[in-house]
Amino acid sequence: MNGTRVFLIAVVSLALLSGCAAHTNNNSSNLLQDSTENIRSSQEVESWINEAETPSEQFMMDLRETLNLSFKIFDAMENNQYSFLESTKAKEITIDKENNQIVYKYYGEEIRSDFLKGLNFSNLEYWGSGYNEDGTGFQIVFANYFQDTHGTIYFEFIREGDHWVFNGFTTNA
Repeated sequence: MNGTRVFLIAVVSLALLSGCAAHTNNNSSNLLQDSTENIRSSQEVESWINEAETPSEQFMMDLRETLNLSFKIFDAMENNQYSFLESTKAKEITIDKENNQIVYKYYGEEIRSDFLKGLNFSNLEYWGSGYNEDGTGFQIVFANYFQDTHGTIYFEFIREGDHWVFNGFTTNA
């Protein structure tokens, strides 16, 4: 009886071990396949990065100038610094001092945008920038985060002479 019991335990153990071995081999095969796919994915990402266009020195200078100007405009709107806003705006822009508004044309329509007030800079993020299609304008995009959502602020600039000037903004913030 003890011999039969030992034999049954041995058979059950072998069955369990062979099942585990088959399962391990299958997982090893899947792990190897997953690793190969991840390596391939990493190589694809690396090639995309290598193929990506590096920003030109001119783009970086334009970004620096317009980004710095954006922060100064935020501050000027917050503190009603009309003379600064007047000195940095495009010719077509009007500063409405009575109503604290920026007035400009956008696709042929007059837009009156209230000064942006009460921005919390710890909730403000730079999201992106770039030239418009014909290269005559530059846009800076910010996200203004609230509790569970965000608003987007688009600052527009055009080049007048050798400087970028403020050409209005749109926002849903």
